[in-house]
Amino acid sequence: MIINDLLEKEKMSRYRLSKESGVAMTTITDICSGKADINKCSAGTLHKIAKVLGVTVDSILENNNQDRVDYRFSFETFKSNTCHHVKDMGDINFIIETLESVEDGTATLTKQDDSLSNYASMLSKDISPIDFTQSAQAVHNKVRGLNSWPSATAIMDGKRIKIHKTKLADACGQAGEIVSLEPFIVACGSGAIEILELQPEGKKKMNVADFLRGHKIELHSFLK
Repeated sequence: MIINDLLEKEKMSRYRLSKESGVAMTTITDICSGKADINKCSAGTLHKIAKVLGVTVDSILENNNQDRVDYRFSFETFKSNTCHHVKDMGDINFIIETLESVEDGTATLTKQDDSLSNYASMLSKDISPIDFTQSAQAVHNKVRGLNSWPSATAIMDGKRIKIHKTKLADACGQAGEIVSLEPFIVACGSGAIEILELQPEGKKKMNVADFLRGHKIELHSFLK
């Protein structure tokens, strides 16, 4: 447990960590003993603990989750994540630091250009189908925007699937054409996307590798 290692390194007791961080002693004890899953702790709790120990929230999570290798800090990479994955992807510090800078008045604020804003209508399943004649960026944005409800959808092999996660890919082909199976890449009107996570009708969402193990998909077939 990284917290225990840090406490030993700093020659700090759990009691002192609790007092200096303001985090309840029972919470500190549960985290250190493994009774509480540190990944399910609130961002505020982790930030307080990390601040006292002189480390970042990301370093705590990274050392507790060696399989997590994608940690982001900049706004450009942050905005590419869907909101409910923010904690898992390690953007906690970015959010906290931004909010703190707004609170203490050090943030650089930019006034919104109202001429560029527009009315956002209610989401519905009517907007779920993907139009692959659009650009790869537009398709990728749609998948992000509709995750986790109502979800972007497509027709594959005559059946509807939900597409939960994509990234831009360097490939070309006809709009909707599956130009690669490993990785699973679909061409768009311009550019292409790689599908990373999807959900067959009536099934749970899964990564593409698991999906392909149970479904025979023809290369150069089309998503509609």
